Amino acid sequence: MHVIIGIITGTHGVNGEVEVKTYSHFKHARYQRGNVLYARKRTGRIPLTVVTHKEKKGRDVLGFEEIDSLEEASTFKNVDLEIPREAREALEEDAYYYDELIGFDVYQGDIHKGRIKNVFEVPQGAMLRVARDGRKDALVPFLKAYVEHVDQTRRRVDLVDLEGLL
Repeated sequence: MHVIIGIITGTHGVNGEVEVKTYSHFKHARYQRGNVLYARKRTGRIPLTVVTHKEKKGRDVLGFEEIDSLEEASTFKNVDLEIPREAREALEEDAYYYDELIGFDVYQGDIHKGRIKNVFEVPQGAMLRVARDGRKDALVPFLKAYVEHVDQTRRRVDLVDLEGLL
């Protein structure tokens, strides 16, 4: 299984470099010379070996050994870049990869409140989108003030018992 770490948004220059919108917090480790990333095209995954990495105007610019022309680079526009799930870095305690939280059950006390549908970033931090039976989705800040405990083994998130939270 692979995870998406970014998307190729366009070309850069005439030598086959591409611009990437990066989703990973570990881009400097991911984009080191010699690392292999995978481009997920409709025809399958294509291994790409990183040759160069630089930052330009908030975007990452990557050069790959396998892409050496503007024409070839343009065929990768809007293609996801991935790495194998097992290649992800170990996280410190109380840190989670967002995609791993999707599908966790959400509880307040002993009451099941819903299931995590999505996790996304806002300027104030991460938000959990909780799908609730027969009701609109709820948004809960993924902060210690609201999240009491995350149990990865039981795939469960316990929220503090705060009236009106859910």
